[in-house]
Amino acid sequence: MPHYSEEEIRNYLLAVETPPPERADWHTWTTWNLRRFRRTLELVPPAESGDRCLEIGSIPYTFALLMKRFHQYSLAHVDFFAGGERQFRKIIRLPALGETHEFASELYDVEREDLPFPDESFAGVLCCEVLEHLTTDPVAMLAEIHRVLRPNGWLVLTTPNSACLRNVVDLLHGRNIYRPYALAFGPTWRHNREYTAAEVRELLLGCGFEVEHLSVEDIAPNLEHRPFGHRALHWLLRLRYRLNYGEQIFVRARRRGQFCWHYPSWLFHHTEFYVSVRRPYVRVGENDAIQLGKGWLERESSDGVLVRRIG
Repeated sequence: MPHYSEEEIRNYLLAVETPPPERADWHTWTTWNLRRFRRTLELVPPAESGDRCLEIGSIPYTFALLMKRFHQYSLAHVDFFAGGERQFRKIIRLPALGETHEFASELYDVEREDLPFPDESFAGVLCCEVLEHLTTDPVAMLAEIHRVLRPNGWLVLTTPNSACLRNVVDLLHGRNIYRPYALAFGPTWRHNREYTAAEVRELLLGCGFEVEHLSVEDIAPNLEHRPFGHRALHWLLRLRYRLNYGEQIFVRARRRGQFCWHYPSWLFHHTEFYVSVRRPYVRVGENDAIQLGKGWLERESSDGVLVRRIG
């Protein structure tokens, strides 16, 4: 696995032109996320000639900049559609380095709409810090990711660990771990549903992906300076339960075989409401596998006639 320097990442991102009132916040946010950026870059396989990568949840294009800097993929971007225009554009300048980058995102609701790309059109998909923001149907997003990935294509997914030590400590102290509402930013701004590492693995496996790498890691800077009690509790919990209470889940998965519409009971109630036609027509053997919310089973013979039952 390649190694990337956090110092190089930091210096590159801090070269981004930002208005003076925002510089302090940009510096703080960049420093806080350095480890996440580095680990995500390390999970992205090297690009071969002509490889394309789709990034879901690109805005404000911080990681897109790093992908351009450290990888050789041709990038496409999708971000959340909240009404109005269907495309968003942004120009990012790094004056000290003499660089100017223009990014454009197609705006779609990834839980309710098909992505605007042909089947098997990407070598890889980045889905970083998106899963926890979804409100109704993460399986629909995974179905579209699977569709646009070519066979053996990779998915790099990151999401906060709901069982991180910070949440455990907050609950033990009677503090709420959920984020406040924010009317100004809409329902997808907050973390609507965080996951444990076991849940992420089970969801991906159930939907037909092969999990190639999964780790749970702390990403906050200056971990060694945390209070002794915090570090001691972390050690004791890991010793007792053999679990990692890190803050961030990192996954690399591969598209293997056919997608499965997997709606586990630990994540969904009233799954009958998820059975809905996603396309205006059905051709058996052509587009039926990804047609209905709960999926269609493999074709089988009944009195010499091939039939497919709804699962």
